[in-house]
Amino acid sequence: MSNIANSSEGIPCSRYQELRPYKDRKALDKECIISFTPSSKQYFTYKVMKYKFKFVPIHLRFLNLSSQTEIHYTRCVIQPMDWIWTFRGVEGNYGGRQYLTWPPEYGTLSIGMLKAHTSIPLHMNLTVQGKCDLVIGAKNTTMRLAMAFNNFTNDLALTKDEYNYSYWCYKERIFVENYFLYQLCLHVICPIETIGYRCCKHTYDVNIHGFTIRCPGHFYVFDGVWWVCPFVIGFILYLYFALMLFSLLSVLYKHLPLITGNSRKHFQQIPSTRKQLFKNSSANINSKKGKMDSP
Repeated sequence: MSNIANSSEGIPCSRYQELRPYKDRKALDKECIISFTPSSKQYFTYKVMKYKFKFVPIHLRFLNLSSQTEIHYTRCVIQPMDWIWTFRGVEGNYGGRQYLTWPPEYGTLSIGMLKAHTSIPLHMNLTVQGKCDLVIGAKNTTMRLAMAFNNFTNDLALTKDEYNYSYWCYKERIFVENYFLYQLCLHVICPIETIGYRCCKHTYDVNIHGFTIRCPGHFYVFDGVWWVCPFVIGFILYLYFALMLFSLLSVLYKHLPLITGNSRKHFQQIPSTRKQLFKNSSANINSKKGKMDSP
């Protein structure tokens, strides 16, 4: 079993416009076949059906790799063994595709409300047949995993049509090609999104009048409002923090004499109050003695 993927600086990032695994299926299957175990497939279907999950993190575990076989990934891939499954939804029944454009902290930002349809990470097992050169993020491995995921979610798709539009994604770094922005991201703070999801999806193709798998080359990144909002809030606080601080200190300074004056009067009244109590108690004692001495 292998749960660790090894990075290699010599493996460049894959840049492609679109992949269609079914077109190259014969060549891909001839060398290597990747598939999920039946128990993992059943467990995943059960979890999604029972709890109505729309966004499921999946941790990949390869079971039958030899000791000499290693899993690599390209320079751009982040957390290569951690993928996600979601779906688009149809006819007004919204799926979880919009989760791909939300920040990872969406559960905290929504006070836990958006976490209701998100699963905890599920550990799914895969097997490998043939001589496989596994490089997560590379074209061939991406297409093989896409076909494995398609078979993995096939039973789920048979239950409801909305699950026919599944997405399977992993995270990748996005290159910052502008030199000024690169230096800004490297030394100060990055004003643009540099991490996104790269996905393969099961979709209907009008050209073949049937479903197929497509792996577009573009990234799913956070919406502008999620990415810009923290910077806007931070910039506003930076501009007005000093003004707010001095305003607060000014209010405290104005009310400070009144507060200290009241406290002094209170402490001045304490001794007189004690004296008055002593006098009253003395008077009560004297009056009792007078009553006792009288015939």
